[in-house]
This record gives sequence, C-alpha cells and structure tokens, in this order.
Amino acid sequence: MLETFAARVLAEFAETSRNITTKEALAALLIESFGKLGFAFVNISLLRDYDLPSEILKFAWVSTYPEDWTHYYMARDCMRFDPVVLSARGDVGAFFWSDLKHRFDLTPLQINLMEMAVEGGLYNGIGLPFVGSRSRHGGVALATLTPTTEHCRNLELLWSISNLFYWRLSDLVNGPRPMALRPIDLTPRELDIINLSFRGQSDKEVAADLDITENTVNTHFRKIFRRLGVNNRVQAFVKAARHGIIDLPNPSG
Repeated sequence: MLETFAARVLAEFAETSRNITTKEALAALLIESFGKLGFAFVNISLLRDYDLPSEILKFAWVSTYPEDWTHYYMARDCMRFDPVVLSARGDVGAFFWSDLKHRFDLTPLQINLMEMAVEGGLYNGIGLPFVGSRSRHGGVALATLTPTTEHCRNLELLWSISNLFYWRLSDLVNGPRPMALRPIDLTPRELDIINLSFRGQSDKEVAADLDITENTVNTHFRKIFRRLGVNNRVQAFVKAARHGIIDLPNPSG
C-alpha cells in the first residue's frame, strides 16, 4: 500500500510543480513530498553543475537535517570524504547508504562517519543523485527520524521525484528551455506501460493488467528507452513528464 501511495505522491509532485514559480517554493514542495513518504530529513546539494548558475551551487543548499549533526559535519569538513557525497554523480544510480560499504572499500574514517550519522539521528539513509553526466555532482539525501519509521523503499519512485525536482529547478533558474526535441511518438501499448509503471506498478502487475508477460514489458521498455533517447526508467519518467506523455492525475481528484 505504501508503494501505491508513493506513486500518487510522485504524480502529485509532477503536477503541482508545474505551477510553482520560485525555487524556494519548489524545494519546500520536495521536502513536503518526501515527508509524506516517511523522510523527516532532506538535504538538497548542488555541488558541480554546468547547467545551473554558480550562485546556487553549494552543499546543503536546502536542508532539514538535525542542527547538531550539521554543525558537526560542517566543522570537520566531512564533505571531503563523505561516501554519500562522493557517490552523488550524475552517472550513478540511487542507492541506500547502507549499501555503500558493499560497493566501495571504505576507509575507517568513512565508516566512522556513516556510524556517526546514525548516532546523529539520520536513519535509513538514501542517496538520489541528479541524473546527468559524470561531471554533474549533486542530488538529494534522505533519512528517517527513527530506525523503525515506515518509509518508501522504492528507489526508482524516489529517484523520479528528485529528478523531476531537478528539471523544474533548472527551468526556474535558467528560464524554460524551448522544447526543441523531436516529437516523441509511443505506441498505445508503450503509453499504457510507461503510465502504469510511473504510478508504481511492478512489471508483474503491469503484465497482468495488460495480459502480457513480464518479458514483454521489459521488451517494450527497451523500445521506449530508444524512442525517448534515455538509458533507464527514471530518465524515461522525467522526459515523458516533460513532454506530456504521462497522464498526470489532478492532485485534488
């Protein structure tokens, strides 16, 4: 049930963000949306990005992290070696903080920092890098208030929200970019699949709804990626939302 609710939060964020006119209000909407999904703590960092103005590039551009932890972190310049920050590149996917020790050979200093984060009140951490090139460095970090807080664990849904935020932020600070991309035509079946998946249905559920196999769902997604010029589902969701391909429900409905 939580995943179904998370899919609605994603759709509501995509719709509501269209009418927001300031970057501050957009950040507040992001914090509110992740709060609905169980995350009391949100940190938006924009460290290196050639598509954004330099004046908004900073660690913890917007953050609701505990003040004690933030003071500790900043006083020791932990950003230099924080594995979460170092992993927040545009060519890296979403990740659980707890998985970093399995993906990298962390130093004792880095391991200690991760343990200190938990002691500082940051539980169930998740990193959501903004999609782009390897040179893009930034993203959203999430954490819950307690170890047992119920929260969304669907990385693809959470990552879609953070990247829709990034796209809208870019439009707000740079001005809307002309939609110079070629028209995108998906088949009716492809439209069904991307819309159902966007709303949080698993491949198994999509297959059952459309009376096809899960392998066929994956085959259609590979075709969708080619048509959209993307490499994964998160990029597909973001681009489809920008082009109006995804049917966004009315949040009040």
